Amino acid sequence: MRCNALACAVLSLGLILGSAGKAQAQKYNQQAAKAAFLEARKAEGKKNWKAAAKQYGIAYDISKDPSLFYYMATAFMRDGNCEFAIIYFNRFLRESQPKPDTKAKTEGYIETCKKKLGIKDEPKPDPDEGKTGTTETKTGNGDPDPAEPEKPTGIDPETGLPYGYKDNAGGESSTGQSASGMRIAGWVSLGLAAAFGASGTVFALTANAREDDISELIDFRTSEGQPSRYEGALQDEYDDKVDEGDRYALLSKVAFGAAGVAAAATLVFFVIDGMSDDDGSEAEDAAGTATIAPTVTPNGGVGISAGWRF
Repeated sequence: MRCNALACAVLSLGLILGSAGKAQAQKYNQQAAKAAFLEARKAEGKKNWKAAAKQYGIAYDISKDPSLFYYMATAFMRDGNCEFAIIYFNRFLRESQPKPDTKAKTEGYIETCKKKLGIKDEPKPDPDEGKTGTTETKTGNGDPDPAEPEKPTGIDPETGLPYGYKDNAGGESSTGQSASGMRIAGWVSLGLAAAFGASGTVFALTANAREDDISELIDFRTSEGQPSRYEGALQDEYDDKVDEGDRYALLSKVAFGAAGVAAAATLVFFVIDGMSDDDGSEAEDAAGTATIAPTVTPNGGVGISAGWRF
């Protein structure tokens, strides 16, 4: 019965943490996508088109909303990068199924970008010819059309920009941590806190079970009503259970301490993410900097310490 109770406790804890974590993740993802979109609009107001495209990319990476391709493409076009503008305008048309007026407007932007790049639309081939090609933008031998080279269209998780994107100066885009980096670290820390908390619960219940076993050995009486002699196999069993109980009790303290540290780290990561500026750098408060670290006391206790530097 003791093992069944332990399994039920662990299962219940896992279900509670799993359902709560999933609901919180969905809610936070909606808020994070909205925040990235608003940051992009703010960057557009400052005519910082590169930052706007980056934030739109982050918003899409979170929400997977294909309508964001239109905003990304517009930002790329205004930044002078018509190659990527064409790619994302086409993805918008292909994946979001826009209204006729929006579709016509988007196609007009594509034609404008093609003219800037000197790309000319070739007449459509005969349906019976060139069937070895895989797409309309490929020639009859299956090679990419040299007038419009293929580009990778994935989002670089480190920059929030498409792979291969270069700024107006010709250099590669910044590879600094994206605005979602701290959020990712925060969710990882939250997962670690849940795992350590579950482990601590298991260890604590196991230590309690060993204590019950020891009590049963002490309370045991022979048929004559006398306690068993503390020697031989009984002594070995008693000592083993005491050692196991002490070991599991120590492990539970360490696990709960680690869960506390991970939970505190989660809070710190989310706070830092909220303080990030337009470029994704951490905004440092003028009054000082908070620090947090795990501690171990001389008597074997564990915990966390916080400090403030100014």
